[in-house]
Amino acid sequence: MKISENITKIGYYAFQYTGRLKLLNYKAKTVTSASHAFSNSGYLGDGIEINIEDNVKTLPGSMFGTSSGDYTKIKTLNIKNPDGLTIKGGCFSTYCTNDLMTVYVPTIEDWFKIVFENGSSNPLNIPGTKLCFGEDKIL
Repeated sequence: MKISENITKIGYYAFQYTGRLKLLNYKAKTVTSASHAFSNSGYLGDGIEINIEDNVKTLPGSMFGTSSGDYTKIKTLNIKNPDGLTIKGGCFSTYCTNDLMTVYVPTIEDWFKIVFENGSSNPLNIPGTKLCFGEDKIL
């Protein structure tokens, strides 16, 4: 699935329970609303590979859920260019997904460029999540 760069809102629960979702290419520069859009997704397979493309400025973590009843299975989070990226709110914590995830960014310096709105917006809060650097996995 591809979310193009001109998208600014994704409806509540728009893609909820897409259990077989495998790939999300995310290009939207700034999405202001997307609560629960992909909650309870990816659970019927290995999980979702999420590719965050260049020029993305806001990633609403709430799109993957916001409460203990939400379960989204995310396999990988590939962030191509974290410069100026803010991850807002969200579900990158054990109460929404408890599977091991791998996060890819080009360098450690790039990781420090990301602004996390709160603890739930940082995927490293999920125990066992791996943070990897290098160009091998980056889009």
